[in-house]
Amino acid sequence: MAKGSGTERRRFVRLDVSIPAQAKVPLPELSDEALVLKATIKNLSVEGAKVFIHALKKEDAAALLRMRRKCTLLFTLPGEEAQSVYPGEIVWVDLHADIAPITANLGISLKDLPAPDREHLARFLDGLSAKK
Repeated sequence: MAKGSGTERRRFVRLDVSIPAQAKVPLPELSDEALVLKATIKNLSVEGAKVFIHALKKEDAAALLRMRRKCTLLFTLPGEEAQSVYPGEIVWVDLHADIAPITANLGISLKDLPAPDREHLARFLDGLSAKK
């Protein structure tokens, strides 16, 4: 965030979306397997996404709070058949543990996307932006 302004500066516009997804998050301190979470992508750009996690176990929620975890987003862009698999990194967590089920919003950086994936996502977002 920009200091004192309360606004975040982004190089790319994020578009509001509602895309069903899965987030895979390795938690090596808890298990050899990755945590697979039902999610919805709430906004998306070529550099990042806000992802809503529908339900977390208490022990997974605590482990998820450690920032800069690698993760993978799996989702199908609207109008397409093939599933996209995008590597990312969790850069912020907004955990809602006061009521059951435990939910969270995650900020996921997609800055390390391979060029073909970035271009594909940019074309999708350009098309979506033109419709709005």
